Amino acid sequence: MLMRVFGVYNRLLKAYPLITQCTTTGVLVGTGDVIAQKGLEKRHEMNWKRTAKFAAFGLLCLGPTNRYMFLFLERVYGTSGTFTPIKKLLTEQLFFLPLIQLAFIGVLGALNGHSLAQMEARIRNDYWDIMCAVWKVWPFVSLVNYYFIALNYRGLVIARDVSSEILGTFRAKFSPKFRERLGVLLNI
Repeated sequence: MLMRVFGVYNRLLKAYPLITQCTTTGVLVGTGDVIAQKGLEKRHEMNWKRTAKFAAFGLLCLGPTNRYMFLFLERVYGTSGTFTPIKKLLTEQLFFLPLIQLAFIGVLGALNGHSLAQMEARIRNDYWDIMCAVWKVWPFVSLVNYYFIALNYRGLVIARDVSSEILGTFRAKFSPKFRERLGVLLNI
């Protein structure tokens, strides 16, 4: 059964790479929020509106960005060479990821009805903390991704779409300052 599902996914990925990768990212981000709400926050009632916002962000922003980022990195750095994955990792982590995090704050802020001044304050107050949290985990995941995973499947491995939400919620449980910031960002 699992092999059949993977076969269908693989055919869709080859026939419709952008749509398939965007849909996958949306599903993963939405699933990450469900896991965060139920598993880590121990919510009795799901905030489906929040989950829909995350899924929409994954589908419409993160999915296309990841796809074109991976294609760009392949075109610029190629596919062979000992240090090629490290070059891709550094470009991703130091250029693309900071931009993606800015978009995350801006898009979710807009979806939550925050003003530009509120979003600017959020970026000023929280951006560095968010980036430091991300850089503690994702360089390793990305390095494994670039060394071992074929281009078309990297979107699946980028579990940071799911795990970033889980990690952020997990950290929020232990840091009152981070919990307050996360709550305002997610409008919870």
